[in-house]
Amino acid sequence: MSLLSSFEPSSNLASLEPVEQRLCNLLGQSRIQLAQNWSQAILACLLESGVGSENEVIIPALAPASLAEAIILVGAKPVFVDVESDSLLASHRAIERAVTDNTKAVIVSHLYGQIFDSADLYAKLRDHKITLIEDGSDAFLTLAVNQSAAQENARHCDYLITCPPQSRELEAKFPTLILSQHEDKMERLARWARRDDQDHWIDLHLGSGVLLGLLGSLDEAGTTPLAAMLDDLSHQQRRLERQISTYQAAFRQAPLRMLKPRKSNSLGQTSMPVHVPPPMRSECFDELRSSGFAVFQTYRSLPELSYFHKRFDSLPCPNARRWTMGAFGLPTGFLMSSREQNLLMDHMKAELFPKILDQLFN
Repeated sequence: MSLLSSFEPSSNLASLEPVEQRLCNLLGQSRIQLAQNWSQAILACLLESGVGSENEVIIPALAPASLAEAIILVGAKPVFVDVESDSLLASHRAIERAVTDNTKAVIVSHLYGQIFDSADLYAKLRDHKITLIEDGSDAFLTLAVNQSAAQENARHCDYLITCPPQSRELEAKFPTLILSQHEDKMERLARWARRDDQDHWIDLHLGSGVLLGLLGSLDEAGTTPLAAMLDDLSHQQRRLERQISTYQAAFRQAPLRMLKPRKSNSLGQTSMPVHVPPPMRSECFDELRSSGFAVFQTYRSLPELSYFHKRFDSLPCPNARRWTMGAFGLPTGFLMSSREQNLLMDHMKAELFPKILDQLFN
């Protein structure tokens, strides 16, 4: 068993080379490394970077909870920092202020398909020998459709991890890609892939913590869904862009907050979070769910979650906290037809917006 599967001939996975080559061409990389799932990819990069006991790893307050869990699994301490108020991406200034002598790594997340600009931060972290890992699990389509974004960000971090849309939660169903334009780091990851004692390095004594499925093997069958998804990549991206543009146009004057459209096409959204006045959030969310619309919980401020709040001190994260109090996600993708999207928007305009306006002005 290994956390990673290497595509080198010695791995006996030569039959997977066509998929690897296709991914390399798509993302503009000379080489990639595959993990069986997203959790394994994060863990492998942390372990290869030497993160362990007594170390601190800085992560944004708005990020997948599994990032913090992976840090705990290798024996380190997550340090949460605030996000920017407009993009909700990690704050450069907050990251720099949080660095201490114990900081071993920083992980940033490309939220909602938006790409975090890592060039300046990476240069500063390198001076302190701090590893920068980018979580691109929310931005696979952005990276795949805009090859220059994948190349640029892979150049300005130690490891860039990405996976197909929504596969982070599916774990073993889809492989996860690890990118780096640093050959020495890819060589070390390939060597790590051949180790069979990763479980020795992982602290599984977490009490009530959520345990992850850590070890597994990647075979040809595991890449079949990925190959099928790649066949329809451009169609998926066009559909998402159309859906998000439709939401943005319909809600331009609405009493809710949306992410501002970014100037660069490589920074486009691939999901549709919205923010309503916090006192109205639960009512709006429950109303839409009970009416049959597949709205969902979006990112929660990690320091506010009781599991992390009770175990770790946190720097103030007011922007993340404010977003959490009023945010939820609107459905996108192939599960949302044009007719269903129009029904959802009409329902929100007729049933929710009058209540929100009443809350705001009374």
